Amino acid sequence: MRTATQKMILEAARRLFNERGYAHVTMRDIASECSISVGNLTYHFHRKRDVVSAIMEDSFAETLPEEPIRDFAGLHDQFDRMLETITRNAFYFLDDEFIGDSRGHNAEIRKRILKGLEDLVKEGLLCEEMDERTREGWLEILLMAHLTWLRETARGRYAPSRKNFLELHLLMLEPYLTGKGRQSLK
Repeated sequence: MRTATQKMILEAARRLFNERGYAHVTMRDIASECSISVGNLTYHFHRKRDVVSAIMEDSFAETLPEEPIRDFAGLHDQFDRMLETITRNAFYFLDDEFIGDSRGHNAEIRKRILKGLEDLVKEGLLCEEMDERTREGWLEILLMAHLTWLRETARGRYAPSRKNFLELHLLMLEPYLTGKGRQSLK
């Protein structure tokens, strides 16, 4: 459980990292933003990298709901949580400094979504053609699309709204829906 001071530090750091970029924010900047001394900051987080680790640890914990994916609403909720995480922490996902840092978390999310898709096939909501290889490919394309969407949004270029982007996720499942799946999706 984070203390009030730690929460304040993490929110200020997230805001600064998103505004200026990780490389352009110092521990002194974070301390100043929080109106605390650098010593107080380093009491809670020894290095700037520790601040990032704490931000992402908390964010990744929020990305994984307790309930497994049982239906299309659960799948939609999982992707919505993922988009919230990458939007709130754009600095992390856009900076080459952190490439590969989230492998463990990504593996957990992939496993969760693939299991949910497999269960949707077993429930008769997705057809048998949505086999393991197809599910993995579908997911890989969407995860790459998340980063492209974030980059385009961050650059101020045209990108669909988050709501529309989420709708596209489920639209990509349309060829694999059974009659029961079409009813459920409505």
